[in-house]
Amino acid sequence: MEQFNIPRGVNIMIGRPALPMSPEKVAALAGAVATVPGIIEAHLPQCRVPSLSAAPAQVLVLVLRSHRRAGRVMLQLQPLLHEILPAGVTLDVWPLDAGSTLLPAIRSAGCQLNAGPQSGHQRRWWQFWR
Repeated sequence: MEQFNIPRGVNIMIGRPALPMSPEKVAALAGAVATVPGIIEAHLPQCRVPSLSAAPAQVLVLVLRSHRRAGRVMLQLQPLLHEILPAGVTLDVWPLDAGSTLLPAIRSAGCQLNAGPQSGHQRRWWQFWR
């Protein structure tokens, strides 16, 4: 697992994916994320950091209860991602704190996968009707 940091003040372009993943892959990712404790919510927007990436790509954004848990969350999530994604396909994962200034832009892209297992207050509207 390669890790890199995006420097403070760098422009990040966030939006809906032009060519989204298949609904089956999105559902599998949502299911995987839902099993990992410490994830408040997860999103799959298209992102581009012009100074670091040539092309936009879908990124799995994980909103965590504590950034200190990022390593533990990634250790639990990584094998699940390997089962979902075909060999040779990579998916960047961005763990963020719940107070990140990027969250409004990420949420406005409308690509939320689901809320994590410990966050009943973050459920989608239709889950309240079950």
